[in-house]
Amino acid sequence: MVRWGIISFLSRIKEKFSRKPLMYSSRICEDCQAAKKFFVAHEISIQIKYIEDKGVREELAAKYGKVLVPTIIIAGKKFIGFEDNKKEIKKRLKID
Repeated sequence: MVRWGIISFLSRIKEKFSRKPLMYSSRICEDCQAAKKFFVAHEISIQIKYIEDKGVREELAAKYGKVLVPTIIIAGKKFIGFEDNKKEIKKRLKID
């Protein structure tokens, strides 16, 4: 249990200082697909992890306490949902 906590902590530190956004997604989530199209349209490279993978679901739950998609991490800031957070995401990415 302690080992997973340390791994989770180190993973959060890595994400905070990573320049590449991370999105926890589902292949059947419409909001996730909209987010993916947004990033492609703005030529922003992102890392996508799909919650259909049990390990990814467990990681998302361990790090953020919930399994909700899309969960988008940009420079350590968590956004749950795309359309509801689009304005703030654009601001965070410095997109007009």
